[in-house]
Amino acid sequence: MIYQEEAPKLPGADDWARAMLGEESIVWEDFLREYYFVKSTDWAPEKEYRVPADKKPTEEGLFSD
Repeated sequence: MIYQEEAPKLPGADDWARAMLGEESIVWEDFLREYYFVKSTDWAPEKEYRVPADKKPTEEGLFSD
């Protein structure tokens, strides 16, 4: 995890509106990378590690625990 002063940012209402109107697209890779691997420093005592994993062929759903 990366701990920083500011919490990860979600796309705002303006971003969603421009995406829905086809004016811009949301760069999901950048958003998801920050969403998965960044937390505010309030959570730093956890010293957490995250490892995203796709589901295995024998599993149901979108991911594996």
